[in-house]
Parts: sequence; C-alpha cells; structure tokens
Amino acid sequence: MGENISAVEESNEAVSEAPSEASSEASSEVTASVEGKKYSDFKEAYADFLKTNEVDEDGSPIQEYMIYDIDKDGTPELLACCGLGEADSHKRVYTFADGEIKFIDVLYTSHTGIWTYPDDNGIILRWTFSGGEDYTRYSLNNNEFTTEELYSGTTFYEDPETGEAITKFKAAKDVVPGAIWVSAFSRDNLYPLEMYEVISGDVPKQNNKKYTYPDNNPNFYTEIMEKDSVINVVNLGWAKDLGEIRFSELLKEGVIDAGKSSEKRDITYADLNFDGVYECIFYITTQDVNYDAITNDYRVILSKQGDDIYAYLAGYPYENSVTEDGYFITEPDENCDDRDVSRVMYDKEKSFDYYVAY
Repeated sequence: MGENISAVEESNEAVSEAPSEASSEASSEVTASVEGKKYSDFKEAYADFLKTNEVDEDGSPIQEYMIYDIDKDGTPELLACCGLGEADSHKRVYTFADGEIKFIDVLYTSHTGIWTYPDDNGIILRWTFSGGEDYTRYSLNNNEFTTEELYSGTTFYEDPETGEAITKFKAAKDVVPGAIWVSAFSRDNLYPLEMYEVISGDVPKQNNKKYTYPDNNPNFYTEIMEKDSVINVVNLGWAKDLGEIRFSELLKEGVIDAGKSSEKRDITYADLNFDGVYECIFYITTQDVNYDAITNDYRVILSKQGDDIYAYLAGYPYENSVTEDGYFITEPDENCDDRDVSRVMYDKEKSFDYYVAY
C-alpha cells in the first residue's frame, strides 16, 4: 500500500529508471510573484500564477500546465509542467486554500505521463521506457503525497509475419478502469482554466440528435471553399495563428508551414460544441519542397460564429476518426492498447483540445 514520501531525488540522473518519488525537500515557498497574495477563487489565483511565472524556482521554463482535482475535495490542483526536455521534465504541484496558492511538492516525470484516478483520491504516473512500464498512484492527504504501485511489468509479443519482438504497453483502463490522460495546456492559454467546470465534468452524449448545417444550408461549407471566402485561422496547437486570409491561402506553399500543401482531404461534418449545428473538419498534408518524403499533417475545423468563419488549425493530429457528436478517436496500435478520445473547445480566438472519457 502507499507510503509517506520522505526522500527526494534532485534530478532524474538516469532516464531509464522509473520516476522518482515526490520531493519533500524542495522549497515550500511559492514564487515571490504570488507569495502572500489573496485571491477570490482558484481561477483567479492560478491565472495570476501562470501570467507572472515563466520559470520555476530552479529557473526551468514552465511550458504547460495541468489542472486536476487530485484529492477530489472540489478544488483542483495546479500542475506546472517544467523542464527543457524529457530528461528534466517535472511538475510543481500547487493547491488553493484560505485564499492563497500553496505549494505541495515536485513530481519528477521523465518518460512519464499523468492519468486520472477517477472517483477517488489520486492521480496516476505512468512511466514507460525501453519496454518497461510502471503505474503508480499518487494520493494527496493534508497536502502530502503517498504512493501505491499499481502495476509494473513488460509485455512482448512476436510479430507473426516478421518474427520481430514488439513491446506492447498495457492500456491505462486495464490498470484503472476509466483512467484518461490529464490534459496539458500552453501556459499562456488561460481559456481551459476559465472552462474548468465544463471540461472536468461528464461530456453528454448526443445519441440520435438531429443535426443541421449553418443557416440551414447543406452547401454552406462547400460555398466557403468554392467562393474563396475570408476565414480567421486560429492556432489550435502545433500550428500558426494566420489571422484573416482567403480560404485558398491554406493550400499555398509556405503558408501553413515551409512546405507545399496538398489538396484538402477526408472532409467530414460533426457537432463539436453541442449546438446541433455541424462544423466542417478536413485534413491537409504539406510536403517538404526539397525532400518529398518529409510530410506534415494538419487538421482544419471550420466553424461559423456570428457573421465570421473561424478555422482552427492543428498540427500532427493523431485521430483515426471523428464521431458525428464531436469525439476525436485514436484507436489502439501495435504498441499500445490505449484508445484515446478527445474533444475541442473554442470561442472565436480562444481554443484548446482536451481528453475525455468515452
């Protein structure tokens, strides 16, 4: 069972080892920019922290953040995702109490993903490296972490055609039913924090719902493309904020990235924001102008909002399919049994994607 954490490793000296336990020797002080400040709620407090802190106390850049209620007390914790790369990746964990931000601990997360622990106190740290994997539950009591090993092992199987030994990682849901990725967001994107109650709740299924097109026009999106209408391109991740451009610009060389774009493909329609009106989703592949084998994939979501058309551009999408009610589904592959499901949330220039149960 769990044990109180008393020791700390200052860094991951060997990335081939499982993540170290949380640090109790790290500074108990929050950063000077928020120390002693009083806030009305956790949203105001965490937003101020993220806006005023580009690095942590050790000088490591804060690249992203997570927000998740670890101890299920109704107040989510803030995990500041720090480090220059995989080897020094770590999360500084904070909570909100008595009107203040309080530092809890440091979790070292080299080669480690963080997953939810549904319906009970805890989060899961899932370490994978060189075929091995460990699942560890971190529970939070009185602002101190305790740990419990849930699974440790290595699974190989032989490819029946090639005879090659292939590592097969266990799906998180097979260790903890209902576990999903804890979503990470760019430090300067506070929209997920604003929408915490929505994204932390159950997403309603839209079974047998009747859908329509913008303006009740089945040709609405086709006409945008054919008439080369103005669209407002917003970066949804791993892409560019291009602002207002003509639709045809998306397919011109050097616009999405330095490559040349192929034609749009895999056009589909889905209701992404529960309003019963379809958005249009399609994909573009860009090709390096010098090396044809180098390609990048992008996803585009077209959405009518007021009188404007927004195009949410995301690089390197993983999904295999999109459901009519707006779930992006990535199926298991030969190396992992995980089936990841995500949704997109947006409001004009604000946007993000996040993992959900399905």
